[in-house]
Amino acid sequence: MLKCDFCGTETERVVRVALDSDYDRLSVQHSKRYACPECSEKKEKERKDLSESKNN
Repeated sequence: MLKCDFCGTETERVVRVALDSDYDRLSVQHSKRYACPECSEKKEKERKDLSESKNN
């Protein structure tokens, strides 16, 4: 079993997505965090909402 780094739920599948336009994984030190499908969906919605608010 895997564990979500956001909510702590044990799950069979986790996702790691990095889509931020300012994100540079080669030069910026960061910790890798993995999300369960529910947290991943929530993060994606927050990201879309933030992107839409920047465009308005």
